Amino acid sequence: MPLLLYIILLFHPFFLAVTEAEYDAQQKSIGISCKLFNDDLENALKKMSGQPVDILNGNKEQNQRFIRQYFDTHFRMSAQNKTIPYTLLGYEQENDVIYVFLEAKNVPALRQLQFDIRLLHDQSSSQINLIHFRRNGKRESQRLTFPDSKAVFSW
Repeated sequence: MPLLLYIILLFHPFFLAVTEAEYDAQQKSIGISCKLFNDDLENALKKMSGQPVDILNGNKEQNQRFIRQYFDTHFRMSAQNKTIPYTLLGYEQENDVIYVFLEAKNVPALRQLQFDIRLLHDQSSSQINLIHFRRNGKRESQRLTFPDSKAVFSW
């Protein structure tokens, strides 16, 4: 990495979360993974809960409960004006990022899917959320820059 780029990244942090979602028509499900920086997610969970949070070494059950509460208010999917419920499958850490895994089951055939993603909007007005959605082997992407939170995928 060029030295100047390294220095810029070191002194000018960026705020980014990436959501990967895939619709499986045979299983009638949507598999989702959200990639967030560990410290950003910890700060959001601390702010929400008013309690100390240590994702890497803390109480996994408590962390999972906090993550579920946070996602309940910051991550939504809908189709035909109906919310699509999902289950938090868990999370795992890789280096300085956390992957949060979600799944929506019994999702009927879709013509359009809307996301309302406000992940880490409460942490920075520079927040960017990228959404990559895959259906029938085709991938589409959208970029949401704070304060934008809504992405629509149609086919």
